[in-house]
Amino acid sequence: MPGAHCRPGLTRQELDATQHFSVGTGFLRRLSVSMIESRQALCRCPSALTGLRDAWRGAPSVARKMLRAMAQVATPRTQPVLLRAAVWSLVGMIYAPLYLVLEALLRPSLAAFAGPAAAGIAGGVGAAFYGARQLALTASLIGTGAATLTMSAAAPAWLPSVAAVLVSIALGFLLRFPQRCTADVGVKVLAGLGMGTLAGTALLAADRLAGVLLPVPAVLAFLVSVTGVLYVGVLVARPLRAPTRGRFCDLSEGLVMAVIALVTANGLAGFTGIFADGEAGRLTTVLLQVSPQLPAALLAAMLAGAMAGGLLELFEFDWVDRA
Repeated sequence: MPGAHCRPGLTRQELDATQHFSVGTGFLRRLSVSMIESRQALCRCPSALTGLRDAWRGAPSVARKMLRAMAQVATPRTQPVLLRAAVWSLVGMIYAPLYLVLEALLRPSLAAFAGPAAAGIAGGVGAAFYGARQLALTASLIGTGAATLTMSAAAPAWLPSVAAVLVSIALGFLLRFPQRCTADVGVKVLAGLGMGTLAGTALLAADRLAGVLLPVPAVLAFLVSVTGVLYVGVLVARPLRAPTRGRFCDLSEGLVMAVIALVTANGLAGFTGIFADGEAGRLTTVLLQVSPQLPAALLAAMLAGAMAGGLLELFEFDWVDRA
């Protein structure tokens, strides 16, 4: 009902406003009179005034509905992409120093094949951290604890490795992780090992056949992205298995944990050797040798991993549950 808002003629406030603007400029006087006349025209058409008022009141709710719809469209895609990119970036951060150190350690004995071998081992370890997080983190804690305890007791250099391997194998038989065989960790590590070796062999072939020798950051970016994409592709294509523990599940868990614990214990021992007195060991010497290349290699591996993981999520590949 427009009765409360429409009155015939001008109100006292409107007359005062008109008289006030009459002493000012002609533009302000015309603007005031035009606004008053417009309101009176709306009062003569109650349906128009009611529709305009209802539209004004409904505008905030319409805006809220539009924003809610936009959020529902954007949020489900943005969050998984960022999450998967972050996880792959962390895998790249693990892969880069492991590859550099292994390649330098294996070069005297394997020569040109040190690159594919290091890429395969780093791919297997990265696959364990990516697809079997509980197992990989447990193994890392075992390796850290073994290295810390043996170093504090001034034990022989081989003792951290032996302690880490024995404890890991024992826990592999005794500990039950939440998922079946920690989501087929044996198959995943073998897939990462094979795909990493394949990616490293492709770089070796490019060097020997075409003379293409990439710088270290480009090598790490290529290995992390290509190994990851091949790894996910292979595991997604494999047939699904029944959710039961196989007969070799305990053994495969123990062996994978032993490898990761061994790598962690020796890495920590080699790092602490930098600050120790006396002659540096072989692993410490290699760490010092690759340290100038490490910052750029880390950055390239993390960026490549984030880009590859984000793109895989955009194309809706399965990941943690199956890969």
